[in-house]
Amino acid sequence: MIYWRYVHVEFLTILLTKISQLFKDATLFFSCATLNLATVIPAMDHIDAHLAMASQDLKYLPAIRASLALGKSHLNKYYNMTDHLEVYQIAMSKLLVFFI
Repeated sequence: MIYWRYVHVEFLTILLTKISQLFKDATLFFSCATLNLATVIPAMDHIDAHLAMASQDLKYLPAIRASLALGKSHLNKYYNMTDHLEVYQIAMSKLLVFFI
């Protein structure tokens, strides 16, 4: 039983290191002065994809997968808010006019 605890703690440490590095990189990226909507959306897509993969991975404990899924849903709440930004709507309408 002690062996399994050690494996789970070691595995959890590796997972948390990967996730925390992802969020550290995102925080540094979002803190730059030249940030715009064209760079935010792909960054949010990258984080969302990483959280989606990890939350479906059966090698993680159910509590970890649930936490990752909760983080993904929280990120999606902010992602959906971009649809209501005037800048986003203007950019998307100009993009649609360009392709039509």
